[in-house]
Amino acid sequence: MDSGDRLSQIELELKLSQEPQNFVKPPPSSPPAPPPPVPPLGPATTPILDPAVRKPPKLAPPPEFDGDHTKGRAFITACQLYIQAHGGFQSDTQKIIWVFSYMTKGDAAAWATMCTEQIIGSNSDWGTWDGFLTEFRTCFTVLDAPALA
Repeated sequence: MDSGDRLSQIELELKLSQEPQNFVKPPPSSPPAPPPPVPPLGPATTPILDPAVRKPPKLAPPPEFDGDHTKGRAFITACQLYIQAHGGFQSDTQKIIWVFSYMTKGDAAAWATMCTEQIIGSNSDWGTWDGFLTEFRTCFTVLDAPALA
């Protein structure tokens, strides 16, 4: 491109830039309107779980107990594990009654029935969980387990 053609091109560009439609619009005298507010979110569809309110692990309940002294320790240990894992036992009475509900055969059923009838008949207290455990161990566990080995 020679200098004459180049000069013509520059003059044309200058002329086009001076025409009104090619000017940049001046900024408006007032700021633009703000966008509409975002509507509030509705209720969450997924509940937020409180870590303190979790379901306890699923444990097998203890086996039914018949009073066999060689199985007494395992039975009461299974009961204690179940009770410890479940927060639903609010009192010693509930724990004791629940254990009695698994003492359904043999000497265990006879002992549970005798204790229940005495408590209900005399309208007395069920006692403490620790007291129950002591009495259970006295009646249904082997006193000297190593001697049996």
